[in-house]
Amino acid sequence: MNRLLLITTALALLLASSFSSLAQVQVTGKVLEKGTDEPMPSVTVYTDGGASGTYTGNDGSFKLSVSAGSQLTLSFVGYETMQLRVPASARGLYDFGKVYMATNAIGLDE
Repeated sequence: MNRLLLITTALALLLASSFSSLAQVQVTGKVLEKGTDEPMPSVTVYTDGGASGTYTGNDGSFKLSVSAGSQLTLSFVGYETMQLRVPASARGLYDFGKVYMATNAIGLDE
């Protein structure tokens, strides 16, 4: 009987830990142009593998529901692509705050 209780408890703990790794986090942030602090609308924000994504609004802000530990990619033509990692320990709401994107000068010579 004690052995059955021990096995049941171990399985319950294993199941609970697997659910916590799949916890959804509401991530937010505001994308600004580096050097000018101007908001950047229409920046693509998506998770690794492109499972979910969004675009920034007119004020540069974004909101996206992702799994804790996900990597976000931010991209916009003429700017360097960025990666942001949502901490594995993040729960509920996680705010990246201000995110600055730098221009990509490659190919802009003439």
